[in-house]
Amino acid sequence: MRAVRFMLFMLLCFTMTCAWADIAPRPGGKAPRRDNASRSSFGNPQATVSMAAANVQVHISSGGAQNEASLIADVKSEFDMECSAAPQEGKDLDLVFPIYYTDEAAPKRHSFTVTVDGKPAADVKTSTWSVKDEKNKRRTQWGYAWRLFGLKGGQKRRIAVEYSLVLPQNEGKARFIYILRSGASWDGPIGQEVVSVTAENGLRMEILTPVALKPEQRTDTSLTWRITNAKPAEDIRLIIVPEAKP
Repeated sequence: MRAVRFMLFMLLCFTMTCAWADIAPRPGGKAPRRDNASRSSFGNPQATVSMAAANVQVHISSGGAQNEASLIADVKSEFDMECSAAPQEGKDLDLVFPIYYTDEAAPKRHSFTVTVDGKPAADVKTSTWSVKDEKNKRRTQWGYAWRLFGLKGGQKRRIAVEYSLVLPQNEGKARFIYILRSGASWDGPIGQEVVSVTAENGLRMEILTPVALKPEQRTDTSLTWRITNAKPAEDIRLIIVPEAKP
């Protein structure tokens, strides 16, 4: 975790969009990615990298009295990567973290940091790349790119991403995406991933997608999804609705 269901299209046309996502190998870059035939789509079949585990925590809060028209999403995520095969000299991988689709409204950014095994990632830059969404439509994503150096067979790496984004509201509603499908780009299924989204009191969350993947826990202000030994096929899309003040 990619198109919005047609029955909700008109609703989404009047909302603003903010997105965040699983890390992924860069499309067209040097990172390995397997297709259904188990061959590298990136021209390098020598490295095999999987996502063993991921934990994503998102908290959505209001912008405060001075910015009541905005909602803020604070995101903390950790990804445990495992390399089961690589050249003896090691392999450098180009990674990306999608923030949004360029044909949707761009979010405002507060901050973005990424570390690898507790150290700042090298050469983090903004970038765009082309992907196919849930309906096999070619679209462009915007996000951050960096390089993971010297990955060797049998090695494990922990990548941590933290950032905050502003979700402007339009007609009292805001929309955001967690691009979950990007995690399906790695070799094999995701071992286990937990995505937890909480909202402060006075904000109600409505699920647009995923349809097939149901949250294991759900209240108006709390949602938790769990993926075990699977490749996600849908993104998480939510509408955030501030409850009317008395």
